[in-house]
Amino acid sequence: MQKIVFCYTTPATFIFATDIITILKEEGNHVILMSSCQEELIKVAQSLNVDFISIDFTREISIYKDLATLIKMSNVLRKLKPDIVIGATPKSALISMIASKFAGVNHRIYHILGLPYETATGIKKIILTFIEKITSFCASRIIPISTSVRIEYETKFKFIKNKIQTTGSLSIAGVDLERFDSSRFLYIKDQIKKDLGIPNNYFIIGFVARLTVDKGVGDFIVLWDRLKKKYDNIAVMIIGERDSRDAYNQDLLNVFFQDPKVFHIKQTNEVEKYMAIMNVFVLPSFREGFGNVNIEASAMKVPVVSYNVTGCKDSVKDGFSGFLVKKNDINALVEKVSYFIDSPLEAEKIGSQGRLYAEKYFNRSKVSFGFVNFLNTLK
Repeated sequence: MQKIVFCYTTPATFIFATDIITILKEEGNHVILMSSCQEELIKVAQSLNVDFISIDFTREISIYKDLATLIKMSNVLRKLKPDIVIGATPKSALISMIASKFAGVNHRIYHILGLPYETATGIKKIILTFIEKITSFCASRIIPISTSVRIEYETKFKFIKNKIQTTGSLSIAGVDLERFDSSRFLYIKDQIKKDLGIPNNYFIIGFVARLTVDKGVGDFIVLWDRLKKKYDNIAVMIIGERDSRDAYNQDLLNVFFQDPKVFHIKQTNEVEKYMAIMNVFVLPSFREGFGNVNIEASAMKVPVVSYNVTGCKDSVKDGFSGFLVKKNDINALVEKVSYFIDSPLEAEKIGSQGRLYAEKYFNRSKVSFGFVNFLNTLK
Protein backbone atom coordinates (compact mmCIF):
# COMPACT_ATOMS: atom_id res chain seq x y z
CA MET A 1 0.00 0.00 0.00
CA GLN A 2 1.22 3.45 -0.92
CA LYS A 3 0.26 6.79 0.55
CA ILE A 4 -0.54 9.05 -2.42
CA VAL A 5 -1.38 12.76 -2.25
CA PHE A 6 -3.16 14.59 -5.09
CA CYS A 7 -2.84 18.40 -5.06
CA TYR A 8 -5.06 20.60 -7.25
CA THR A 9 -5.71 24.33 -6.86
CA THR A 10 -9.49 23.87 -6.82
CA PRO A 11 -11.55 20.73 -6.06
CA ALA A 12 -13.40 20.94 -9.39
CA THR A 13 -10.28 19.64 -11.16
CA PHE A 14 -10.53 16.29 -9.35
CA ILE A 15 -13.35 15.35 -11.74
CA PHE A 16 -10.67 14.58 -14.33
CA ALA A 17 -8.92 12.13 -11.99
CA THR A 18 -11.90 10.34 -10.41
CA ASP A 19 -11.26 7.06 -12.24
CA ILE A 20 -7.57 7.13 -11.36
CA ILE A 21 -8.32 7.82 -7.70
CA THR A 22 -10.98 5.10 -7.59
CA ILE A 23 -8.62 2.48 -9.06
CA LEU A 24 -5.83 3.44 -6.64
CA LYS A 25 -8.20 3.14 -3.70
CA GLU A 26 -9.49 -0.25 -4.88
CA GLU A 27 -5.90 -1.46 -5.04
CA GLY A 28 -5.56 -0.67 -1.34
CA ASN A 29 -3.66 2.61 -1.53
CA HIS A 30 -4.23 5.45 0.92
CA VAL A 31 -5.31 8.41 -1.22
CA ILE A 32 -5.43 11.96 0.16
CA LEU A 33 -6.77 15.00 -1.66
CA MET A 34 -5.33 18.47 -1.04
CA SER A 35 -7.02 21.57 -2.37
CA SER A 36 -8.63 24.89 -1.43
CA CYS A 37 -12.36 25.64 -0.99
CA GLN A 38 -12.91 23.34 2.00
CA GLU A 39 -16.68 22.92 1.62
CA GLU A 40 -16.36 21.83 -2.00
CA LEU A 41 -13.33 19.67 -1.17
CA ILE A 42 -15.32 17.83 1.53
CA LYS A 43 -18.04 16.96 -1.01
CA VAL A 44 -15.50 15.66 -3.54
CA ALA A 45 -13.61 13.63 -0.94
CA GLN A 46 -16.81 12.12 0.43
CA SER A 47 -18.01 11.17 -3.05
CA LEU A 48 -14.73 9.32 -3.62
CA ASN A 49 -14.54 8.02 -0.02
CA VAL A 50 -10.99 9.31 0.49
CA ASP A 51 -9.24 11.54 3.02
CA PHE A 52 -8.61 15.24 2.44
CA ILE A 53 -6.64 18.18 3.78
CA SER A 54 -7.67 21.75 3.04
CA ILE A 55 -4.80 23.91 1.78
CA ASP A 56 -5.36 27.57 0.93
CA PHE A 57 -4.13 27.69 -2.66
CA THR A 58 -4.94 30.97 -4.39
CA ARG A 59 -4.97 31.46 -8.16
CA GLU A 60 -3.44 34.94 -7.88
CA ILE A 61 0.21 35.44 -7.00
CA SER A 62 0.56 36.65 -3.39
CA ILE A 63 4.03 36.35 -1.89
CA TYR A 64 2.88 36.33 1.76
CA LYS A 65 -0.09 34.00 1.26
CA ASP A 66 1.87 31.65 -0.98
CA LEU A 67 4.79 31.52 1.47
CA ALA A 68 2.40 30.74 4.35
CA THR A 69 0.78 27.99 2.27
CA LEU A 70 4.19 26.57 1.36
CA ILE A 71 5.26 26.41 5.03
CA LYS A 72 1.95 24.81 6.05
CA MET A 73 2.11 22.23 3.29
CA SER A 74 5.74 21.36 4.02
CA ASN A 75 4.84 20.69 7.65
CA VAL A 76 1.79 18.63 6.68
CA LEU A 77 3.84 16.49 4.29
CA ARG A 78 6.57 15.91 6.88
CA LYS A 79 3.92 14.48 9.21
CA LEU A 80 2.12 12.49 6.51
CA LYS A 81 5.29 11.00 5.01
CA PRO A 82 3.61 10.19 1.67
CA ASP A 83 5.23 7.91 -0.90
CA ILE A 84 4.00 9.99 -3.84
CA VAL A 85 2.84 13.59 -4.25
CA ILE A 86 1.08 14.52 -7.49
CA GLY A 87 0.69 18.22 -8.25
CA ALA A 88 -1.30 19.72 -11.12
CA THR A 89 -2.62 23.16 -12.12
CA PRO A 90 -0.06 26.01 -11.82
CA LYS A 91 -0.30 27.23 -8.22
CA SER A 92 -0.82 23.90 -6.47
CA ALA A 93 1.81 22.23 -8.67
CA LEU A 94 4.39 24.89 -7.79
CA ILE A 95 3.76 24.80 -4.06
CA SER A 96 3.31 21.02 -3.81
CA MET A 97 6.53 20.28 -5.72
CA ILE A 98 8.59 22.69 -3.59
CA ALA A 99 6.96 21.51 -0.35
CA SER A 100 7.37 17.82 -1.14
CA LYS A 101 11.03 18.37 -2.02
CA PHE A 102 11.56 20.19 1.30
CA ALA A 103 9.71 17.37 3.10
CA GLY A 104 11.92 14.70 1.55
CA VAL A 105 9.22 12.97 -0.54
CA ASN A 106 10.92 10.61 -3.00
CA HIS A 107 8.35 10.64 -5.77
CA ARG A 108 7.21 14.14 -6.74
CA ILE A 109 5.04 14.02 -9.86
CA TYR A 110 4.29 17.21 -11.77
CA HIS A 111 1.23 16.40 -13.90
CA ILE A 112 1.07 19.10 -16.59
CA LEU A 113 -2.58 19.69 -17.56
CA GLY A 114 -1.90 22.78 -19.67
CA LEU A 115 0.58 25.55 -20.42
CA PRO A 116 -0.83 28.97 -19.44
CA TYR A 117 2.36 30.76 -20.46
CA GLU A 118 1.68 29.95 -24.13
CA THR A 119 -0.99 32.61 -24.53
CA ALA A 120 0.24 35.04 -21.87
CA THR A 121 2.11 38.22 -22.77
CA GLY A 122 4.53 40.66 -21.16
CA ILE A 123 5.48 40.29 -17.50
CA LYS A 124 2.78 37.66 -16.96
CA LYS A 125 4.40 35.38 -19.53
CA ILE A 126 7.81 35.83 -17.86
CA ILE A 127 6.37 34.97 -14.44
CA LEU A 128 4.44 31.92 -15.68
CA THR A 129 7.52 30.63 -17.53
CA PHE A 130 9.63 31.06 -14.39
CA ILE A 131 7.01 29.18 -12.35
CA GLU A 132 7.23 26.27 -14.80
CA LYS A 133 11.02 26.17 -14.42
CA ILE A 134 10.85 26.07 -10.62
CA THR A 135 8.07 23.45 -10.60
CA SER A 136 9.95 21.23 -13.04
CA PHE A 137 13.21 21.59 -11.14
CA CYS A 138 11.57 20.41 -7.91
CA ALA A 139 9.69 17.51 -9.50
CA SER A 140 11.26 14.07 -9.75
CA ARG A 141 9.00 13.06 -12.67
CA ILE A 142 6.97 15.11 -15.14
CA ILE A 143 3.90 13.71 -16.90
CA PRO A 144 2.45 15.88 -19.68
CA ILE A 145 -1.26 15.37 -20.35
CA SER A 146 -0.75 14.97 -24.11
CA THR A 147 1.85 14.48 -26.81
CA SER A 148 1.84 18.09 -28.02
CA VAL A 149 2.23 19.40 -24.45
CA ARG A 150 5.22 17.07 -24.04
CA ILE A 151 6.83 18.28 -27.28
CA GLU A 152 6.27 21.93 -26.40
CA TYR A 153 7.64 21.43 -22.89
CA GLU A 154 10.73 19.53 -23.99
CA THR A 155 11.46 22.23 -26.56
CA LYS A 156 10.99 25.08 -24.09
CA PHE A 157 12.71 23.49 -21.09
CA LYS A 158 15.46 21.25 -22.42
CA PHE A 159 16.94 20.62 -18.95
CA ILE A 160 13.96 18.46 -17.89
CA LYS A 161 14.04 15.87 -20.71
CA ASN A 162 15.26 13.09 -18.42
CA LYS A 163 12.30 13.70 -16.08
CA ILE A 164 9.57 13.38 -18.71
CA GLN A 165 7.38 10.28 -18.43
CA THR A 166 4.58 9.25 -20.80
CA THR A 167 1.72 6.93 -19.89
CA GLY A 168 0.01 6.78 -23.31
CA SER A 169 -1.60 9.12 -25.85
CA LEU A 170 -3.31 10.84 -22.91
CA SER A 171 -2.50 10.79 -19.19
CA ILE A 172 -5.79 11.80 -17.56
CA ALA A 173 -9.54 11.97 -18.20
CA GLY A 174 -10.27 10.58 -21.66
CA VAL A 175 -13.87 9.86 -22.55
CA ASP A 176 -16.56 7.71 -20.92
CA LEU A 177 -17.67 5.81 -24.02
CA GLU A 178 -20.89 4.56 -22.43
CA ARG A 179 -21.96 8.03 -21.37
CA PHE A 180 -20.91 9.71 -24.61
CA ASP A 181 -22.78 7.37 -26.94
CA SER A 182 -25.12 8.93 -29.50
CA SER A 183 -27.27 5.78 -29.66
CA ARG A 184 -28.63 6.67 -26.20
CA PHE A 185 -30.38 9.67 -27.74
CA LEU A 186 -31.38 8.21 -31.10
CA TYR A 187 -35.13 8.38 -30.47
CA ILE A 188 -35.26 11.59 -28.44
CA LYS A 189 -33.22 14.03 -30.55
CA ASP A 190 -36.34 15.65 -31.97
CA GLN A 191 -37.76 16.12 -28.47
CA ILE A 192 -34.52 17.70 -27.22
CA LYS A 193 -34.68 20.22 -30.07
CA LYS A 194 -38.37 20.86 -29.44
CA ASP A 195 -37.77 21.49 -25.72
CA LEU A 196 -35.11 24.05 -26.62
CA GLY A 197 -37.21 25.68 -29.33
CA ILE A 198 -34.86 24.72 -32.17
CA PRO A 199 -36.57 23.88 -35.49
CA ASN A 200 -36.04 20.22 -36.35
CA ASN A 201 -34.48 20.92 -39.76
CA TYR A 202 -31.79 23.28 -38.45
CA PHE A 203 -28.09 22.45 -38.73
CA ILE A 204 -26.62 22.97 -35.25
CA ILE A 205 -23.10 24.29 -34.64
CA GLY A 206 -21.84 23.42 -31.15
CA PHE A 207 -19.39 25.05 -28.75
CA VAL A 208 -18.60 23.88 -25.20
CA ALA A 209 -16.13 25.87 -23.08
CA ARG A 210 -15.76 28.74 -20.66
CA LEU A 211 -16.60 31.99 -22.43
CA THR A 212 -13.08 33.43 -22.34
CA VAL A 213 -10.57 34.89 -24.77
CA ASP A 214 -8.29 31.83 -24.61
CA LYS A 215 -11.15 29.47 -25.43
CA GLY A 216 -11.71 31.37 -28.67
CA VAL A 217 -15.26 32.53 -28.03
CA GLY A 218 -14.49 35.75 -29.91
CA ASP A 219 -13.45 33.83 -33.02
CA PHE A 220 -16.53 31.64 -32.66
CA ILE A 221 -18.77 34.73 -32.64
CA VAL A 222 -17.08 36.05 -35.80
CA LEU A 223 -17.54 32.60 -37.38
CA TRP A 224 -21.25 32.71 -36.57
CA ASP A 225 -21.62 36.23 -37.98
CA ARG A 226 -20.16 34.99 -41.26
CA LEU A 227 -22.16 31.77 -41.44
CA LYS A 228 -25.57 33.24 -40.66
CA LYS A 229 -25.21 35.54 -43.67
CA LYS A 230 -24.51 32.49 -45.83
CA TYR A 231 -27.11 30.01 -44.55
CA ASP A 232 -30.68 30.26 -43.26
CA ASN A 233 -31.44 26.99 -41.44
CA ILE A 234 -28.58 27.00 -38.96
CA ALA A 235 -28.31 27.63 -35.22
CA VAL A 236 -25.73 27.71 -32.44
CA MET A 237 -25.77 25.57 -29.30
CA ILE A 238 -23.26 27.08 -26.87
CA ILE A 239 -22.59 25.59 -23.43
CA GLY A 240 -20.46 27.46 -20.94
CA GLU A 241 -20.34 30.23 -18.37
CA ARG A 242 -18.70 33.62 -18.37
CA ASP A 243 -15.43 33.81 -16.44
CA SER A 244 -13.94 36.94 -14.91
CA ARG A 245 -10.47 35.52 -15.53
CA ASP A 246 -9.50 36.16 -19.16
CA ALA A 247 -12.98 37.57 -19.73
CA TYR A 248 -14.20 38.25 -23.25
CA ASN A 249 -15.93 41.58 -24.01
CA GLN A 250 -19.23 41.40 -22.13
CA ASP A 251 -21.07 43.80 -24.43
CA LEU A 252 -20.23 41.69 -27.47
CA LEU A 253 -21.34 38.56 -25.63
CA ASN A 254 -24.65 40.19 -24.74
CA VAL A 255 -25.29 41.08 -28.37
CA PHE A 256 -24.39 37.54 -29.42
CA PHE A 257 -26.86 35.99 -26.96
CA GLN A 258 -29.65 38.24 -28.16
CA ASP A 259 -29.60 36.45 -31.51
CA PRO A 260 -32.73 34.21 -31.63
CA LYS A 261 -30.71 31.48 -33.33
CA VAL A 262 -28.16 31.31 -30.50
CA PHE A 263 -29.16 28.84 -27.77
CA HIS A 264 -27.12 29.18 -24.59
CA ILE A 265 -26.90 26.78 -21.66
CA LYS A 266 -24.75 28.10 -18.83
CA GLN A 267 -24.27 24.90 -16.90
CA THR A 268 -25.26 21.27 -17.31
CA ASN A 269 -24.33 17.80 -16.06
CA GLU A 270 -25.64 16.36 -19.32
CA VAL A 271 -23.40 17.87 -21.96
CA GLU A 272 -23.73 14.65 -23.98
CA LYS A 273 -27.48 15.23 -24.29
CA TYR A 274 -26.88 18.50 -26.11
CA MET A 275 -23.97 17.16 -28.14
CA ALA A 276 -26.43 14.57 -29.47
CA ILE A 277 -28.24 17.26 -31.47
CA MET A 278 -25.09 18.99 -32.76
CA ASN A 279 -24.14 18.54 -36.42
CA VAL A 280 -20.63 19.93 -36.05
CA PHE A 281 -18.55 20.85 -33.01
CA VAL A 282 -16.22 23.85 -33.11
CA LEU A 283 -13.48 24.64 -30.57
CA PRO A 284 -11.34 27.57 -31.75
CA SER A 285 -9.31 27.51 -28.52
CA PHE A 286 -5.90 29.19 -28.49
CA ARG A 287 -4.41 26.47 -26.30
CA GLU A 288 -5.48 23.34 -24.45
CA GLY A 289 -3.86 20.66 -22.38
CA PHE A 290 -5.70 18.13 -24.50
CA GLY A 291 -9.11 19.41 -25.58
CA ASN A 292 -11.25 16.75 -23.95
CA VAL A 293 -14.50 18.25 -25.30
CA ASN A 294 -13.25 17.55 -28.82
CA ILE A 295 -12.92 13.84 -28.11
CA GLU A 296 -16.28 13.81 -26.31
CA ALA A 297 -17.87 15.26 -29.44
CA SER A 298 -16.09 12.63 -31.54
CA ALA A 299 -17.41 9.89 -29.26
CA MET A 300 -20.90 11.28 -29.96
CA LYS A 301 -20.18 10.96 -33.73
CA VAL A 302 -20.05 14.72 -34.20
CA PRO A 303 -17.34 15.98 -36.62
CA VAL A 304 -14.96 18.51 -35.06
CA VAL A 305 -13.31 21.69 -36.31
CA SER A 306 -10.57 23.08 -34.08
CA TYR A 307 -7.43 25.18 -34.17
CA ASN A 308 -4.12 23.41 -34.80
CA VAL A 309 -2.68 24.37 -31.41
CA THR A 310 -1.20 22.59 -28.41
CA GLY A 311 -3.69 20.08 -27.02
CA CYS A 312 -6.32 20.41 -29.74
CA LYS A 313 -4.00 18.79 -32.28
CA ASP A 314 -4.00 15.65 -30.07
CA SER A 315 -7.78 15.42 -29.81
CA VAL A 316 -8.60 15.80 -33.53
CA LYS A 317 -7.21 13.55 -36.26
CA ASP A 318 -7.11 15.96 -39.16
CA GLY A 319 -9.18 14.73 -42.11
CA PHE A 320 -10.41 11.70 -40.16
CA SER A 321 -12.38 12.86 -37.10
CA GLY A 322 -12.61 16.47 -38.25
CA PHE A 323 -10.36 19.30 -39.36
CA LEU A 324 -7.56 21.34 -37.81
CA VAL A 325 -7.05 24.88 -39.07
CA LYS A 326 -4.51 27.58 -38.37
CA LYS A 327 -5.09 29.62 -35.22
CA ASN A 328 -7.19 32.77 -35.83
CA ASP A 329 -7.89 31.77 -39.44
CA ILE A 330 -11.60 32.63 -39.55
CA ASN A 331 -11.76 32.00 -43.30
CA ALA A 332 -10.59 28.43 -42.75
CA LEU A 333 -13.12 27.95 -39.94
CA VAL A 334 -15.91 29.15 -42.22
CA GLU A 335 -14.70 26.90 -45.03
CA LYS A 336 -14.57 23.73 -42.92
CA VAL A 337 -17.88 24.28 -41.13
CA SER A 338 -19.48 25.13 -44.47
CA TYR A 339 -18.12 21.86 -45.85
CA PHE A 340 -20.09 19.92 -43.25
CA ILE A 341 -23.24 22.01 -43.80
CA ASP A 342 -23.06 21.42 -47.55
CA SER A 343 -22.05 17.74 -47.30
CA PRO A 344 -24.24 16.01 -44.68
CA LEU A 345 -23.17 12.51 -45.76
CA GLU A 346 -19.51 13.45 -45.36
CA ALA A 347 -20.28 14.95 -41.95
CA GLU A 348 -21.90 11.67 -40.93
CA LYS A 349 -18.92 9.66 -42.23
CA ILE A 350 -16.33 11.77 -40.40
CA GLY A 351 -18.47 11.74 -37.26
CA SER A 352 -18.53 7.93 -37.30
CA GLN A 353 -14.77 7.85 -37.83
CA GLY A 354 -14.40 10.13 -34.81
CA ARG A 355 -16.16 7.54 -32.66
CA LEU A 356 -13.61 4.93 -33.78
CA TYR A 357 -10.77 7.33 -32.99
CA ALA A 358 -12.11 7.92 -29.48
CA GLU A 359 -12.60 4.20 -28.88
CA LYS A 360 -9.08 3.28 -30.01
CA TYR A 361 -7.03 5.89 -28.19
CA PHE A 362 -9.02 7.69 -25.51
CA ASN A 363 -11.16 5.20 -23.63
CA ARG A 364 -11.23 6.60 -20.09
CA SER A 365 -10.57 3.31 -18.33
CA LYS A 366 -7.56 2.61 -20.57
CA VAL A 367 -6.17 6.11 -19.94
CA SER A 368 -6.68 5.76 -16.17
CA PHE A 369 -5.02 2.36 -15.94
CA GLY A 370 -2.02 3.71 -17.88
CA PHE A 371 -1.49 6.37 -15.21
CA VAL A 372 -2.06 3.93 -12.34
CA ASN A 373 0.38 1.41 -13.83
CA PHE A 374 3.04 4.10 -13.92
CA LEU A 375 2.46 4.94 -10.24
CA ASN A 376 2.74 1.25 -9.38
CA THR A 377 6.27 1.18 -10.85
CA LEU A 378 7.32 3.68 -8.17
CA LYS A 379 6.87 1.21 -5.31
